[in-house]
Amino acid sequence: MRPRIVISALAAALLLSACVRRPDGVLSDKEMVPVVADLELAEASMGTTQTYARDERSDALLEYVLRKHGVTREQFDSTMSWYGHNSDIYYEMLDKVERELALRKRQVAGNRSVEVESSDLWPFSRQSLISGLSGSDAFEFSVPVSDVERGGSVRLRFRLNSPTDAWALLGVEYDNGATGYVSRQLRAAKRLDMKIQTDSARTVSRIFGNMVVRDRSRLPLWLDSIYLSSVPFDSMEYYNIYSQCEWRAPKSRRLPPRQEPDTLDAPGAPKPPAPAHHPLEHYN
Repeated sequence: MRPRIVISALAAALLLSACVRRPDGVLSDKEMVPVVADLELAEASMGTTQTYARDERSDALLEYVLRKHGVTREQFDSTMSWYGHNSDIYYEMLDKVERELALRKRQVAGNRSVEVESSDLWPFSRQSLISGLSGSDAFEFSVPVSDVERGGSVRLRFRLNSPTDAWALLGVEYDNGATGYVSRQLRAAKRLDMKIQTDSARTVSRIFGNMVVRDRSRLPLWLDSIYLSSVPFDSMEYYNIYSQCEWRAPKSRRLPPRQEPDTLDAPGAPKPPAPAHHPLEHYN
């Protein structure tokens, strides 16, 4: 029996060592999941507004959600900072958030199956990591599409785990090879929300974008709640297309056909006789 007791003790010790102990002040996944789920819903309810107004609204929504769940701002910030050093646990928590949101959808729909909105174009994970260990300081994506309404808009949004300085770009490629894009400079940003207006006379074939971090010393950086969606055509916002940039691949220049020189212009060729003056030419 003694060997079995020793083996059981060793197994228990290994299990305990595999568990990452959370320091005081760091919330558990069970406490964080409903908080983050409510933040997801609050973020989704916000429309695109001016940056400063949006930041004020986001801070107010964050404070409201924290009060609702009895969580202090210090506890929330400490927990997010701890997740920043334990990325595997962070992603596991976000998976639980996705399940929590799916459960809420089913409850609202009366336990009927609910599909993701048809406007949701993002085919990848909702989370991403920019790490200096990977040799990259950018978040990049390219998504082939075929169902974006002509003249509609494309919207990209996600959250960042810490204030970040970066350059961001969102673009669309049309089936004729033309490309339109918008760019933005971020300063101490905690989220990104960009929209691009598509041309009503062209069909979008691809959506692409990136975000390049300006200071690599701030890495690693976590992105979550990544959404790429299409917004129907709105005549009141279509004018935004005039503030965007457009790029087309250079076309080969068509040279005029080569013309052989006239034999009369060749050196040494006989000159034609000068035309004779009409006798009435100088008659008054």
